[in-house]
Amino acid sequence: MYWTQSLVGIQPWNLDQLKPYMFSVDIKDNIIDNNPKIVEENNDDIGVFDTEANQMDMPEVSQKIVDPVKECNVYDRIKSNTISVGKCVDSLFWTLFLAKHGYSEYKRIGLHNGKAENKEKQDIGDHFLKEGAKSLSSILNHKLTKTGSMKIIEDLLTFPKTPYSSLYAFAFYYEMNIYLVDVNKKIYIEFTHQTKSVQNIILYKNPNKGQPTYFIDLNESVYNMNYISIQYVRLVNESKPLMAASHYKVADLENLASILGIKIDGKIKKAELYEKIALHCVWE
Repeated sequence: MYWTQSLVGIQPWNLDQLKPYMFSVDIKDNIIDNNPKIVEENNDDIGVFDTEANQMDMPEVSQKIVDPVKECNVYDRIKSNTISVGKCVDSLFWTLFLAKHGYSEYKRIGLHNGKAENKEKQDIGDHFLKEGAKSLSSILNHKLTKTGSMKIIEDLLTFPKTPYSSLYAFAFYYEMNIYLVDVNKKIYIEFTHQTKSVQNIILYKNPNKGQPTYFIDLNESVYNMNYISIQYVRLVNESKPLMAASHYKVADLENLASILGIKIDGKIKKAELYEKIALHCVWE
């Protein structure tokens, strides 16, 4: 015999009414489906939380937060985001030629076409000298004299390899800002226009000091110039890395040393610190 009435006035529980508060298999699956998912690719990557409600990328608390610019292999970063030319005598010339004219024209002419190389250099020299030193000084971020302009072109036409000083002529003729960067020393030289809006071309010296000699970044894909201008030291030019010591305060030199990674042990005289920095910044 079964009791159909409650004992001592206590009403029985209706289990159907408690279903919303029960931890069932369906509810468990729903929680898992809607919970943030952590995606980890490798030790250098940051875990990404992907939810429908919030698409923000956030690092996992237990993971080490790293700067990908510092942690990645610099050579691999440069190589995968640039173009370059094959082995040749005047690699700087052909690198700039490729940057301006593109691969199709570079391949059409041929890597070892001395006749085309001489003609291109002559055209650059003719236009550069025809513009005149006064006009060039107002166009480029470099004060030029008539004698200095002639020396630049003379060196370009007579030296077997394009000298760095001739990059002012390339910058003018090709209408581009040229930045020459050494990632190992964290220094760079610029050959730029004053006001004209032109394309930035960044040439990276091979960090491994092998072939190719230079890598061309046409789109600031490796580092943009804002980053380089902050994290690197701009040299006066390839033959004079720094201004005179009297131009700098001790705090200025300490800041340069910090950027360049030059360690200072204890107290050091200003002249000694300046010399350390100047030696480090010699363009090779």
